[in-house]
Amino acid sequence: MNRIKKWERGFNQSELIAKWLSETLNKPYLPLLKEKSHYKTQKTLSYRERFLNILDRYKILNIKKISSKNILIIDDVFTTGATINECARIIKSFGGANVYSLTIARADIKRVELN
Repeated sequence: MNRIKKWERGFNQSELIAKWLSETLNKPYLPLLKEKSHYKTQKTLSYRERFLNILDRYKILNIKKISSKNILIIDDVFTTGATINECARIIKSFGGANVYSLTIARADIKRVELN
């Protein structure tokens, strides 16, 4: 989530979940990606548009912390998988060994346009 969205909402739900999970499992929490500004929100886009809109949306923050590590991505809602796919692609391209994801909710995929 970019800083403008976080400021408007007052919190980042995925970050809160990740921090809680980190403490619970006694594993390090480390923000690895940062969302760039000025992208369309994913929820208004079609299935195909979501995958195109997400390309190059994130930048890596801690390159040295990724190399040969197993990474768990936390996301709040899985609709098409575009966000998780792009985050995993970026992490792998910077040397992450394995990338796993945990999402809290699954959107009804039938409601997403397939054009």
